[in-house]
Amino acid sequence: MKHLAWLFLCAVAVSAVAADTSIAGKWNVSTSIAGNDGTMVCTFTQKEAALTGICTGDDGNHAVTGKVDGNKVTWQYKSEYNGQPLTLVFSGAVNSDSQFDGTVEVDPMGVSGDFSAKRAKP
Repeated sequence: MKHLAWLFLCAVAVSAVAADTSIAGKWNVSTSIAGNDGTMVCTFTQKEAALTGICTGDDGNHAVTGKVDGNKVTWQYKSEYNGQPLTLVFSGAVNSDSQFDGTVEVDPMGVSGDFSAKRAKP
């Protein structure tokens, strides 16, 4: 019985830590997609698991929607390239309170790449 109680407490502790993952704030994001490197600044707002915000780069401002699930982060925004509408989908993992990274998929072009994000200094 003590063993079951210990497992329950560990499970509660792990879920509490996972729920505390927050990427709210300003981030410097570097991307490398199909041989094209870029940078942008993303400012995220997080309410529980829901993620919103704005990413600003050379191609303007983009409204972001996404979610945080444990240390997993996903977000997306709509853009265009040569007049063709695109959706960039970012999927990553939080490594620390100041860094996360992952992959970027560009729909419907079918190209992908990588990104890394570092928390901007105040």
